[in-house]
Amino acid sequence: YTIVCLEANARQALAIYQKLSGHQSGKVGASLNLLGFLLLGQRKWAEAETTLREALEINRKAFGKEHPQVGLSLSRLGRVLNSRNKLDEAESVLREAVRIQKTAPSGVKQFGMAAPDVELAWTLSYLSEVLENQGKLSEAETNLSEAVAVLSKVLPKNHHDRLDLLGKLGAFHERHGQSEQAETELREVVAMEMQLPGDEQPDIALPLRALALFYHDEGKMAEATALIREVASKLVASENPVTLNDVAWELATDIYPELRNGSNAVVLAEKVVALTSRTNAGYLDTLAGAYAQAGQFD
Repeated sequence: YTIVCLEANARQALAIYQKLSGHQSGKVGASLNLLGFLLLGQRKWAEAETTLREALEINRKAFGKEHPQVGLSLSRLGRVLNSRNKLDEAESVLREAVRIQKTAPSGVKQFGMAAPDVELAWTLSYLSEVLENQGKLSEAETNLSEAVAVLSKVLPKNHHDRLDLLGKLGAFHERHGQSEQAETELREVVAMEMQLPGDEQPDIALPLRALALFYHDEGKMAEATALIREVASKLVASENPVTLNDVAWELATDIYPELRNGSNAVVLAEKVVALTSRTNAGYLDTLAGAYAQAGQFD
């Protein structure tokens, strides 16, 4: 299933729950959490915010203010608010989510949720992003390191969630001049992700670009370009539109011309547009940028 199909299914399920149990039931709130997640996965930020605010209101009434479904609504809402540059509210919302999720019973999964430790780790990473955007770098690093530590205790080393957050930590260290830590973390992430099947890879765009930039800054352009070609060829098998789009965008528009690759960008962008049935304007923009970088203006 593509994310577009999943969104359609989620809307259908929501309508059924609303008809059977009323618009303020817990099942409706949980279903709205899922729909909001799928919307933010497609970067439909405005609709995702509206959906998740509604989910939060319903879940607080249906489950109580300390329930994991409330924590999930807050976590996803905070992520959306960060993307919409509403940083103060995002910080407040995510701190509340972390507090709720740290008290959730371990090992008890809720509808539409991962295991509690996994949800907590992701919320910590979202809070870290907000704090970094606010310039609170020490606290941002602390929260992101805690997120990686949480997952390292409960997941295998090559699990995609752990790799995704370790990649974010490596990219953070690269952005802020901690090159030795960054190289160690990013090498581990990229090496392990390249061994995973294409449809199981997490968001490789961030660690890929960070490691390529590290090589660029060290004057190792052969390593940087070889890494980009290898990852792009592997991603052709992926069914993850966000990952495909992010890598295609970097290959088409990187501020360093040496790190661009128009032909690989076109291959990945054409696939993501097909996966989403040409319905996502952002992905179509990526395709246009890829065509331009490849010199395909017809």
